[in-house]
Amino acid sequence: MFENLSCLRPQSVLFLTLILLAPLSACEQSGTSNDESSESSSAALEVTPVKLTPGVSLGPVELGMAVKELKEKIGEPDKEYGFRRTMNLSYISLRLLVVVSTLEDDVVSDESIVVSVGTLPGAIVEGDLTLGDPKSTADLKFGEPTLTTGGITYYAESGLGVDVNDEGILKDVSIWKPFSPEVDPPEMLAPVGFDTSDERELSEDAEFPLFEFEGEKYEVVDAHLHTGKINAQIPEGMAFLVSQIPTLAQLYFPGTTPQVLDPYDPFQGIKEHTRAAGVAHAAILATYTHHTVGYAPNRELEEKLADPRNISPDGRPWAWGMASINYEDFEDPEVSESRLEALSGYFEEYPELFVGIKLAHAHQAVSFEDPIYLGVYDVAAEYEVPVLLHTGFSPFPNTKSEPEFYDPQSLESTIEAYDGDHGMGRVDFVLSHIGQGDARAIERSLQLAETYDNVWLELSAINRPLLIDEDGNPTDDGTLMHEYVIAEIKKRGIIDRLIFATDGPQYFGKVHSYLDLMAQTMKKAEYTPAEMRAVFSENFYRCFDIK
Repeated sequence: MFENLSCLRPQSVLFLTLILLAPLSACEQSGTSNDESSESSSAALEVTPVKLTPGVSLGPVELGMAVKELKEKIGEPDKEYGFRRTMNLSYISLRLLVVVSTLEDDVVSDESIVVSVGTLPGAIVEGDLTLGDPKSTADLKFGEPTLTTGGITYYAESGLGVDVNDEGILKDVSIWKPFSPEVDPPEMLAPVGFDTSDERELSEDAEFPLFEFEGEKYEVVDAHLHTGKINAQIPEGMAFLVSQIPTLAQLYFPGTTPQVLDPYDPFQGIKEHTRAAGVAHAAILATYTHHTVGYAPNRELEEKLADPRNISPDGRPWAWGMASINYEDFEDPEVSESRLEALSGYFEEYPELFVGIKLAHAHQAVSFEDPIYLGVYDVAAEYEVPVLLHTGFSPFPNTKSEPEFYDPQSLESTIEAYDGDHGMGRVDFVLSHIGQGDARAIERSLQLAETYDNVWLELSAINRPLLIDEDGNPTDDGTLMHEYVIAEIKKRGIIDRLIFATDGPQYFGKVHSYLDLMAQTMKKAEYTPAEMRAVFSENFYRCFDIK
């Protein structure tokens, strides 16, 4: 799941933009020359009809097939192009665009797999739909659409996307693996209690990932990574995400998203993503943000953390987790008591895997100061785990935009109450995004870290311009805030409280690009290598008490 505007900025959808920009005409330039006979030219441009079977195949191309089988069926593509682990193969005679996931950046191998297929201009489609049909035909055959944004419509349970023109006529289609949306999360339950006592084995050639920068090697932990399933993304949130990316990419969004969110997908999964970026460890988050983006329940995260593949070459887990809590109907004492008990169970059962609590007040429609919801801090104090809190402005549908939901100023009394000196126990508060988007929230985040030793700053999603200035007024100042924030943290002497994170994965390569940006920014702010090591991993280990 994605909680912040950073995932909507152009770099966050660069992979989709680049892989789909090569026009059909570029492919056709390799066709017959002008001095060839008209008969030869006509034959070269002849289009072969393709049968549409949503969620299964388009012509001879089947979802899930390996590229080796694809080429055995229809030969070499006319053109290959893409970005990192997502590549496109164009077949001109079929007028098809085949989207594949790869095991290496920009390299299509026999093992690469087909994740989506769509039509190129001039395609002839037969079967359940025909290009040129009105969209109403698709509605009649496939039922109520899952979402519509602009000209793009998804029929999720059929695994079909359509693009229509201004007259509502189908001009392109795509297929991908079907999914059944489940907009409401399951009830919060205690952990299953998987057996994690078996010794976990790594391949003999597994290397401990390190990030190299300016001749130095750094151990890196990404403290903010989202998992989940595409069927748990609510239609409004998905439609908003899709609306922010180029039209050419929108038809294929459901094809690659499931892989990117899967920790162990061998092509684009989170573990492979972090390894390729030189990131040694990750913190993966459960979320109950089902009114704005979607959700990833605690039990789902439990299963992923308990997986035998969750192992690092240093013998520790590759990923730790942060549990969350569903605040809906929390005013009911029986509901709140049951959920707080369930939350506690994850720290009882897996003290070596669950190391924190994730909250997102603006997405959960809960103000920082509402006393009804403070019981979660008692759980954190009892099990001595930090709380990671979303701060800053968010544009997603249904997100609360009033400062009391995202400005940590209203959290100060709670921070003080749980500082270990006021009878409530001690809780470390990690302010994710450092108030991003609102100059007032940024300043108050910095001040809280200066004032209280139980406040930490987490720098994910800060490479964006301000939306609200220091007076609380909208601003169109295009200056990105990460340079200011990183410089201010050094100036104020609170580098020992800064934790690296990305708010990924978003797309394959996001972690590496954001890590490099933060390293470049710290260099510009004259951070020493020792200070950078603290930010990249050492502060995380101290805050979350990981040996």
